[in-house]
Amino acid sequence: MAMLFLEVKRLSTFPYVPVATRIRPFFEKLIQVAVPTKGVDRTWLRSIGFDTVNDQMFVGLLKDLRFIDEHGVPTQRWRDYRDKTRAPSVMAEAIRDAYAELFDVYEDAHLRPVGDLQNFFRSKIKRGTVTVRRIVNTFRELCALAEFTGAELLPREPSKPQTTEESISVVVNKVASQQVPLSVAINVQVVLPSDAGAEVYDAIFSALKRHLLM
Repeated sequence: MAMLFLEVKRLSTFPYVPVATRIRPFFEKLIQVAVPTKGVDRTWLRSIGFDTVNDQMFVGLLKDLRFIDEHGVPTQRWRDYRDKTRAPSVMAEAIRDAYAELFDVYEDAHLRPVGDLQNFFRSKIKRGTVTVRRIVNTFRELCALAEFTGAELLPREPSKPQTTEESISVVVNKVASQQVPLSVAINVQVVLPSDAGAEVYDAIFSALKRHLLM
């Protein structure tokens, strides 16, 4: 019985697959199975359960992400991706390589809304809405598997208002740095009994003069 193989060719220079929801299970499978010793092709895809016509485009996607070379042979990036602790960062690096033009325009491309992504890809390819949508969906699905940790992409923390203690500290430090002489005012209140005599007043004022007015 003769078997008919259909070859699906991609219509864009940007990575995409027709059914983006297949991306996550496909890359999860890459972690589970051994790295093939021979080139990746349709036969290998069928052996891991990806046997539809649309699944053939995973070969091109792997090439764009540099998981395999031009001959289909797995690269070190594929081997690095199989380490679950490193997989998200490896994928982020692969995405930056595959969509370099996009990241040249948007440094935070993985955070951009769908509209921005559609406008960018529409300006770069001479294809219809369906192809643009597939490219955007593929990009977003890949980004969901990645962890972008570039310092330039981290949001800046809003400045916190100073507390009262911090404000006082700033004022004191500023005064000290300017070497401004400080003066101290002391308010002394003396409560005397109603029957106090003159000698009591004399003793109090004598003590004030001796201890506070020197």
